[in-house]
This record gives sequence, structure tokens and C-alpha cells, in this order.
Amino acid sequence: MLRGKGRWLTKRDETTPLLNDNKSQSYGQNDVEVTPMHHGLDDLGKATDTAYRAFLNDSIIVYFSSVDTRPFREARNKARCYLLFDDAIHKRRMLTVNKGDAVMRYGTPGECKALNPWRTFLEADSKIEAMLKDAFGEKVKEMYEVRTLATAPEAQGRGYGSALVNIVTEMGDADGHD
Repeated sequence: MLRGKGRWLTKRDETTPLLNDNKSQSYGQNDVEVTPMHHGLDDLGKATDTAYRAFLNDSIIVYFSSVDTRPFREARNKARCYLLFDDAIHKRRMLTVNKGDAVMRYGTPGECKALNPWRTFLEADSKIEAMLKDAFGEKVKEMYEVRTLATAPEAQGRGYGSALVNIVTEMGDADGHD
């Protein structure tokens, strides 16, 4: 990983499997530049649209959408995502590739979690937290957390998500956290 002026450049090669003990990741043929996301209506709007479209056909989103009969569902969901991303940018916990082609919202160890504005996900969140605590014990409090990871459908397969995860993993390693 190369770093300079708030940017990270990850080398991509097709030789390493995604999950292994090695820290290198398979990304493709080019470098991926990961930058902190900044406030700006264009970038924030693009990031919100990316996240919305990336999960549009996800089975849990389809399920929750099917039971949401209130008007303006799409606008409400995009507004919630926009607010979550705006908060993460303010806290400097939002990374991007190509100003919104891929985005990651993350949390750091000990950071207070914001209330999830999606009522339908609250039960799922509590079950996931219990599962993580069961698997990792109290160590879970010392881990970085990927809260949102999305890549625009047309930009998938280029290693953008892997590059974002790799950066946060390296931040945790540098801080001595998981």
C-alpha cells in the first residue's frame, strides 16, 4: 500500500486468492486509488446512488422492500443512506474509489455506534451483534467494523471493494487492532 496526501494506492494483481494468510489481495490489472470521501453534493449523491443500486436486488432488501407499503420508499431509503454517509464523512469514517464508484463506511474500536435508522434492520442488527460477541467474545469491542460496503453494479469486478477492505484492515493492523 502506498500512501500520500490522504490517498492510498493499492497494487492489484490476479495471483493471490481473496482469503488467505497473505496480506496481498487479488484486484485485477490496475492500481486502485482509495481516498477519504469529502462533503460535496455530487460525490455524496453518487455514493448514495451507488449504495442504493448495489443492494437493489439483494434478497434481504427485496424482502424488506416488499413489506414497506408506505409512499416514497426509494426516496426515504436514499435519504437515510445520504444521512448515514454524511455523518460518516463528518467523522472521517468514509472511504471511496472514483468519488463514489465504490464506498465504505466503517467504525473504529470503541466508537459509539449510531442508531440504525432502518427500523426493519434493528432486529437483524441485534442478532448479528450477539453472533459476533459469541464468536469473538469481548475482543469484538477492539475490532474495526465495516458498516457499509458497496460498489456500483457497472464498476463491480475491478477490485474496488477489496481495496477498500484492505485499507481498513491495514489501518487496524497499524493501530494494533483487528
